[in-house]
Amino acid sequence: MQDLAFILFLPLYVVLGAVFWLLPLQPRGRARRWFDVTSMILAMAAGFVGGRWAYTYADWTLDSMWPQMLAALVSYGLFVLVLLIALPLRARVLRESARSAGNTSNSL
Repeated sequence: MQDLAFILFLPLYVVLGAVFWLLPLQPRGRARRWFDVTSMILAMAAGFVGGRWAYTYADWTLDSMWPQMLAALVSYGLFVLVLLIALPLRARVLRESARSAGNTSNSL
């Protein structure tokens, strides 16, 4: 019961993860795949752990559904937060990766 919010949001996480993975279309390389996989793993872990934390520490006196609602909100919020943080970081990492790959090929 504690992981119900995370399980119910899995289809949405798959859609958001697919959009994150597919856009932008270029450049595609080893650095981007590594970064995207790492970001998705961190986002899923943050959503899972955040949902469990919220369910555990929710105030049951408010309503019997409140722990599930809080767990869903926290899980979704953390998942999206990690992906939003990863977007500008991905651009920076890819830019630096392309710059360093360009410098090594020119020096040969």
